[in-house]
Amino acid sequence: MIRTVVTDQAMCGQCTSWAVDDSDVPCSTCLTGGPPSSRPTNFVLRTGVPSPAPSAEDIARKVADLVGGDRARTHGDKYENHRNIADLWRAYLGYQVSPTDVAMMMVLLKVARTKTGAHNPDDYIDMTGYAAIAAELADREHAG
Repeated sequence: MIRTVVTDQAMCGQCTSWAVDDSDVPCSTCLTGGPPSSRPTNFVLRTGVPSPAPSAEDIARKVADLVGGDRARTHGDKYENHRNIADLWRAYLGYQVSPTDVAMMMVLLKVARTKTGAHNPDDYIDMTGYAAIAAELADREHAG
């Protein structure tokens, strides 16, 4: 499958958004000025240049880098983060919510986003990441 990307962006090395070009300008999302990250060729975006869609393996590698690297440094421990969210949701909803429930509901949020608007490959990357986190949290919760 070949797709044509109509933007000239690269992935920020700090926040991993598609928000910076290939120069050394600050990222328009996190404003850190982090250099673009290293990325597989099929993640390099160029105006009007056909680009093959990322393979499942490319996406899985990207998710592994995000879940274990950038986002872990930004948001802290996955379990603590999802437990904090679960506590807030529990207070708001009035019933028990587990950290695994939070991750699974985030998967569902990303699924819902694929049903409206323009195609956004990041939805699938995020979905995969939340599913991996849910599996890790479920193992931790069931281990006792």
